[in-house]
Amino acid sequence: MMQAGSMKALMGASSNINLVNTPMRVFKEAENRGDTETMKRAMGYAAELGENAEKDAVKLGEETVKETREARKQQEIEREQAIAKTRQKNKTRREQALNSAEKPTVEPTEITNATAADRKAKDSVEISDSGKAAIAEQMLSGEVDMLVRDAVTVLYSSSAKTQPLEQPQAAIMDVKG
Repeated sequence: MMQAGSMKALMGASSNINLVNTPMRVFKEAENRGDTETMKRAMGYAAELGENAEKDAVKLGEETVKETREARKQQEIEREQAIAKTRQKNKTRREQALNSAEKPTVEPTEITNATAADRKAKDSVEISDSGKAAIAEQMLSGEVDMLVRDAVTVLYSSSAKTQPLEQPQAAIMDVKG
């Protein structure tokens, strides 16, 4: 992106190059007439404008280098700010995760003192002995691909930890979708 300094230098160089055409035209006309004084003045003006264009071109190069350095410094500052912002967000997330992990969501007394009615209120599924036998029979016939071991009734807390519960009497649950 061009800044004011480089734009000014570029416009100056361009203007001076375009202005050189006028004294050169005058030089050619004076040459055709044989007027050496006019030719000398025209060449002086053309040389002066050419030198100005050259100075502006050098200035353009210097301004471009300066603006490039400034742009890089600004990009570095913005990048460091973005990194700091990301680190702060990550730190906040870690602190929130640690704070939520420290707070127990299920009291241990709730798990040990759970009654059969409490367990039924929770989402759980238990496979009866006859169900296990049916699955074993299907596995032997190749109808079932997965291996089902003895089912253990567990309670899942909101922190995704499991707590085994005492085994209640086997019951067949009819789950309808």
